[in-house]
Amino acid sequence: ILWSGSLVLARCVEFHAVATVTAMSAGRDVSAPFVTVELGAGSGLVSVVAGAVGLHAIATEQESGLPYLRANAAANAGLFTRQQIGSCTVQKLHWGTDSDVAAVAANSE
Repeated sequence: ILWSGSLVLARCVEFHAVATVTAMSAGRDVSAPFVTVELGAGSGLVSVVAGAVGLHAIATEQESGLPYLRANAAANAGLFTRQQIGSCTVQKLHWGTDSDVAAVAANSE
């Protein structure tokens, strides 16, 4: 199921990320993209869009949703390899689990 809100948020991320990356990359090493973490990514649409516009997106979901999220991220991996910018990685995050939070935080640095 693709939530209507994810479509709206994906368009907002696309619009604002392109503007921000364009404005800030003039003085920043573009080989180290901006990092974004999507909590409860579901299908991962927002993270895929974020990666496609040059951000390093970390899509997080609880264990039961990971297979679907991983499949969607893998199906869209070509967006990142063709452009050679941005990425979308998938990580388990069960809210309130310190080890999961620490793992996501470590990958967002």
